[in-house]
Amino acid sequence: MSEDVPALFPETKSVFEMRKQKEQAYEWPLAAALIWIVWRNIHLANTEWAAYCEAGTLTWGAADLSTAACPPAEAESVLHEGLRTGDIRAYGQRLEDPDPVAILPHQWAVLFLENSIPQAPDGFYSVLVQAADVKRLMKDNPGARSAFMPVDRDPGLKKMGRPAVYDWPAAAGFAAKYMLDNHPLSVADLTLVLHGWFEKRGKAPDRRDVERFASQALAE
Repeated sequence: MSEDVPALFPETKSVFEMRKQKEQAYEWPLAAALIWIVWRNIHLANTEWAAYCEAGTLTWGAADLSTAACPPAEAESVLHEGLRTGDIRAYGQRLEDPDPVAILPHQWAVLFLENSIPQAPDGFYSVLVQAADVKRLMKDNPGARSAFMPVDRDPGLKKMGRPAVYDWPAAAGFAAKYMLDNHPLSVADLTLVLHGWFEKRGKAPDRRDVERFASQALAE
């Protein structure tokens, strides 16, 4: 890790250090929160943070993404959901007032991204989120997988090492964003859009699976 880029994710080695961090109630920028959701590993998170500070964008090159705790596209949805529901508390500054104020859940109706970096909602800048909230959310949802993931019809195949045919986590991220931008939607509408999304990626699942996926997504 570059010496001029401080570690953002301190490794706690003692109860004292843990207490000290709690007293400081340390906070993360939005990009750092997203990094933690993806890797959930101190070394990899700090490596990614250093690369981000140098490049100004998230490259996800800390390690093979197949080993990540959560794919970036899905991590974006997890972060957005935490902000939108208030599970992740956020604070920001306004141009007319330099004092940080709480950003209310309804102000996160949309999570904008620029060069893969989460942006502050309109009217805010220098957003920080409570690191403890992010970690607690990940502890409560260790897989950070969408609740509407389709059930594998033959779990035994995974034990034999066959890779997943369809990228359902990425589809979950796409569906979440599409629903926000195109509310309200019917199951038929979302099924058609998702099926087309899969086809553009080379191969589409059975339409019944896509329809079940869409139905559960809309029920969330």
